[in-house]
Amino acid sequence: MDKKYIPALISLSAGFVICIVCIVKNIDIIKSLCLVLGFLLGFYLLGILTKRLFEKTLKEPEIVQVENQSEDIESVEQNEQANGESDTVVQQNNDRIE
Repeated sequence: MDKKYIPALISLSAGFVICIVCIVKNIDIIKSLCLVLGFLLGFYLLGILTKRLFEKTLKEPEIVQVENQSEDIESVEQNEQANGESDTVVQQNNDRIE
């Protein structure tokens, strides 16, 4: 599901529930419209906060994964230098095999 629809989905769901409650309880039209408007605005703001929370939560693992990959590359390079291997030696070995 696309994250941009989260605030609208939450606010429209709350508006639907409030409309049903107002109809069942026979609340005056003006009062029910004010209630619906208030709940739509409130739940829209709640939806925006929820969307931002989802975006923040879903972005953090990607950043951690990139950091881990760069650490792995550095450790491999250090191991190659410690073993005395270099890219040219590996390339020469590959040329001999061919």
